[in-house]
Amino acid sequence: MNKGYAYTTVKKAYVELNEYFRYLYSEELISKNPMANVCMIKKSNFLSSQNKENLPECETVTVFTNEEIEKFKKEAFSVFSNGKRKYQQSAVYTLMLNTGLRTGEVLGLLNSDVDLENQTLTIRQGVKEIKNRDGVKPKSGRDIKIGKPKSATSNRTIPLNSADLSAIEELTAKNSISAKIHPLYATRTATIQSR
Repeated sequence: MNKGYAYTTVKKAYVELNEYFRYLYSEELISKNPMANVCMIKKSNFLSSQNKENLPECETVTVFTNEEIEKFKKEAFSVFSNGKRKYQQSAVYTLMLNTGLRTGEVLGLLNSDVDLENQTLTIRQGVKEIKNRDGVKPKSGRDIKIGKPKSATSNRTIPLNSADLSAIEELTAKNSISAKIHPLYATRTATIQSR
């Protein structure tokens, strides 16, 4: 703290030391855990000791104007002079814009997550791309992992409007996949798309 490190850096060091000494103590390699009585300083106190302002915990949300949304849609659905679309994922961009879905959430959607009757979409899983590893050493390439969404509040049901329903129709028609277990946004072989 006194050396000017960021709060997150100090907290990571605190957590690592805590875990390390807890493990040594549990394995009876040391007789006392030196971190047992060490408390992490509150963020507000930490920042004030560095003469820094304690900024609010929430993220800044950018809200697009109607003009910006129209500009975005116009670009997403723009075509080359030969009539071919510039972007293959126009429908996905529209769905993300209207619903606020993250990239991993869109990639993790299954056809069964879409309820056309009630016009809702349920987020149950997400997709991440991670670097391949051989033990602790990184290898070349990346793996696609399917798992829980980013946070507990990411599990949610989202209402769909007519533009969202059109986007979903385009995605399912484009990929010719109707089975409930297949990814909504998939390759032609019904496998999950890469980010």
